[in-house]
Amino acid sequence: MSELNLAETAKDDTTKQMGDACEMLVAAELTLAGIPAVEVPDNWPDCGLIAEPRNRPLQRVSVKSRTFKKGAAVVAYDVRRQFDWLAIVLLGCEKPKPRRFSIVPRSIADV
Repeated sequence: MSELNLAETAKDDTTKQMGDACEMLVAAELTLAGIPAVEVPDNWPDCGLIAEPRNRPLQRVSVKSRTFKKGAAVVAYDVRRQFDWLAIVLLGCEKPKPRRFSIVPRSIADV
């Protein structure tokens, strides 16, 4: 089986498909890290995931993705949306990690 070229694959997928895949990726990584998380239905207001950290209330997670490029880049979101955490997924990164993601509290994302 040949190596999957994420940059070429991303061009063939719709923005919706890539967004859904990134939400699944973040939900899986959170769950594997001991924070159960699930995607919410598409018509759910303001966020893409709900996570349940131990001994804390449910947390709303907004997931944004973009293809990696060198230099300045922006990840934008609607400031009117209500969420607790922002997960940013970068696709098509250089090896050895072809994709990367970070999760930041909303209070930090808004700065």
